[in-house]
Amino acid sequence: MNLTPEALEASPRRTKPERWEALMGTVAQAWMDEGRAKGIAEGLLKGRSEGLLKGRSEGEAALLLRLLERRFGRLPAAVRDRVRGAAADDLEAWSVAVLDAASLDAVFAKGADA
Repeated sequence: MNLTPEALEASPRRTKPERWEALMGTVAQAWMDEGRAKGIAEGLLKGRSEGLLKGRSEGEAALLLRLLERRFGRLPAAVRDRVRGAAADDLEAWSVAVLDAASLDAVFAKGADA
C-alpha cells in the first residue's frame, strides 16, 4: 500500500467515525510490528555479515602466524599483535610474502601499512 498516513486516517474517519480509534490503533500496531520485525531482520543480517568477516580475518591471521613460526621460528609478541590487528589487505600481502621472504622483516616490508 502506498497510502500516506493522512490518507489512511481520512478514510475510516469518514466511513466509520465511531470506530476510527479502534481501526487506527490496529493499523498503527501492525505498522509498528512490521517496522520492528524489519529492524530485527536487518540487525541480524548485519551482525551475521560482520561476524563472518571477523571470523575470516581471525582465521587468516592464525594461519599467517603458523606460517611465520614455521618459517622463522618463535615470533616476538609485537609481531603476533601486529598480525592479529592487521587489515585484510596486509594479511593477504604478508601471506604471499612469507613464501619468498628471507627474513621476518622482509615479510612485513610488503604490507600496505609498512
